[in-house]
Amino acid sequence: MRSSLFYLIFLFLFGSVGFSQPLTGEIKQKYDYAYDLYSRGKLSETVSYCSEIIEQGKYMQVFKLRAMAYRSMGNYADAASDYNEALQRVHDPQLYMDRAMVFICEKEFESAGNDLNEAVRLFNERQPSYLKTNFLILEERARVYHFRGDYKSAILDFKSALESGSKMAYIGLLSSLFHSERFYEVKQYSDTLLRRKSENNLLSDSSLYYYVSVLNDISNNAATDKSLSIIERAIANYKNADNRCFQGFYYDLLTTKAYIETRLGQDSLSFEDYRSVYAANNKQPDIQQQIMTLKIKLGIDATPPVITLINPLVNSNGYVSLSSKKTKIEIFGNVKDSSGVATFLVNQVPCKVEDDGTFVSKLELQDGKNEVYITAIDKFDNTIVKKFVIDLQSKGEADDDTAGIPELVSKANYYAILIGENDYQDNKFVDLNNPVKDIKEMQDILQKNYVFDPKNIKILPNSRKTDIIDTIDHISKSLTENDNLLIFFAGHGTIRKDGNSIRGGYLVPVDAKFGSWSTYISSDDIKEAITSSPAKHILFLLDACYGAQLLRSVMDDASIQIKNSYMEDSRNFISSGNNEEVPDKGEFIENLKSYLKTNTQKYLAAETLYVSVKHLTSSTTPIFERISSVGDHGGDFIFIHK
Repeated sequence: MRSSLFYLIFLFLFGSVGFSQPLTGEIKQKYDYAYDLYSRGKLSETVSYCSEIIEQGKYMQVFKLRAMAYRSMGNYADAASDYNEALQRVHDPQLYMDRAMVFICEKEFESAGNDLNEAVRLFNERQPSYLKTNFLILEERARVYHFRGDYKSAILDFKSALESGSKMAYIGLLSSLFHSERFYEVKQYSDTLLRRKSENNLLSDSSLYYYVSVLNDISNNAATDKSLSIIERAIANYKNADNRCFQGFYYDLLTTKAYIETRLGQDSLSFEDYRSVYAANNKQPDIQQQIMTLKIKLGIDATPPVITLINPLVNSNGYVSLSSKKTKIEIFGNVKDSSGVATFLVNQVPCKVEDDGTFVSKLELQDGKNEVYITAIDKFDNTIVKKFVIDLQSKGEADDDTAGIPELVSKANYYAILIGENDYQDNKFVDLNNPVKDIKEMQDILQKNYVFDPKNIKILPNSRKTDIIDTIDHISKSLTENDNLLIFFAGHGTIRKDGNSIRGGYLVPVDAKFGSWSTYISSDDIKEAITSSPAKHILFLLDACYGAQLLRSVMDDASIQIKNSYMEDSRNFISSGNNEEVPDKGEFIENLKSYLKTNTQKYLAAETLYVSVKHLTSSTTPIFERISSVGDHGGDFIFIHK
């Protein structure tokens, strides 16, 4: 009786009608008719009739009634929208509580919690001093805390609800105590409920009775096959009133079943039940922990996917700064997992992942800070979330073709020197099959896909050392400060050692004599050839053994955005391998050519190219570094797609 009295006082003092514009005359008659339709379960008719009334006037009560009908129909999005309209007209605790119930159905627990906090605040602000917070609000807020895995706060609210006259709060309290493994208190409350069963009709529901009985078994460390059978009966008898709404109690029953299965050594069954709970609600940390423990016991993959973000380049603080006309950006990269990626989301929107793990997602940006969340979940629920912020400082009207891209100098020319060494004159060097073929294919890619004029591409098949160095020296020094030079070498490479120490790396031209270091191409030879070059950017692509040792210097770890990259001079190199052998027709060069062929970005930074190809290459370790002492200032070579 006490609880009913509290509820009536609550509705009388703080219900919607007490704080809204009164309905009169014809509008009141129409509203009463619509309410009668709702009371008789004619939900579609209720919605239609309320919509007609709203055309005549936007009354809070009508929005609320239509929201109630939508909610009963399982149309939660429209229900929430109508509650929003109602709350714009009246700040009422009951309305906040009703909207929270809609959010719970859709598992939007954060929003539900915010609404219930506001309902508590408004109720306490308006209630007479002798009334406590309405237990109905406390119960719902406690359940939201429970669903979010904040069991400590849930327990406090459930206990407050019990003190205010609630009976149903016992069940929620037991659930939160059980999830927290506070078994002593589980025993206290379950003992009390079972002892007073005849005095309290709460346990007349068979599912509730079985649930409390099994929790009592667990708290007494007496969970047996019989307990498992009982909880299975509770699940079978559970009356699911609306399967479109999140059924939190059902998943508490399933959690209890999984717990008993673990105690009985039925780990595989327990794992599948915990996975079902996690699939419905992934916010509860104890469920995640149980799944992880069982994965280890069962030898199941417990490693989350690996996300490699290629664009944009995010700094170590998870921040990207853009200053452009662009309002759209392409987020792209690669995701890998040994078990296979089951779900991939960018800002909660599903994104397609290609067979090779590549993903591309277009985002609309707002001026200022934009939060981006990339979520990858594998087939065993291992999850990774990559979060970063894009700070967009808009320059004006959007330009989809060039938005967010550096304003490259219009007079810039792109030059390439492509060197392929197949047929070595010294028989101690093994002839190769693919370098000349590779440079011809590279020539074709650069001419067809990128802004390399055919007359600016120099092909050097099977060339001598002096021809190679003279060509690099002549072309690099003839360029202007707006020009860019790509140098590609495919052939043998080697290293020179003193004991276990590496003195340096060398490229091997076709006229080299085995063991005669002066006939090889050294880093000093190349540096001398390009030192005086006024070119804006020079990039070496090396597909040779030990290529990384040729021009190695200190790595610049800073992430550089394309818009800034082009402004600063660069002298970089990308090598197919580190301190290792690289095979003829190796994986790196094939991936490099394939990426350049299929790339559709208007502007492709060399560092982005490197990251993409490295991630696809497993047989060697590609390297990207800067060449010291020859004019590098931290910029990057930018490939411009036609």
